[in-house]
Amino acid sequence: MTQVLKKDGSIEDFDPEKIKRSVISAGQDAGLDQATISQLLKDPIEGLIKSFQEKEQISAKEIRDKILSSLKPLASALVSAWERFEKESKG
Repeated sequence: MTQVLKKDGSIEDFDPEKIKRSVISAGQDAGLDQATISQLLKDPIEGLIKSFQEKEQISAKEIRDKILSSLKPLASALVSAWERFEKESKG
């Protein structure tokens, strides 16, 4: 089972559903239609999830960075919504 190293040093089991929920939420906030969000979840997100599951441990930052860099050329509005949410939740 893949473990995720969180920013605070804690470790938790990898949950692909958390990634999917984040992509859906950011996509909705960006005004993307359901078909576009579904396509992003299928490709490239599904491939990234599989690659994450092959590792023994991965950092939350690495997961975030890989997801956002893969989505940026396909859905920059989604990436902006994700980053906006992160800023708002920090402060």
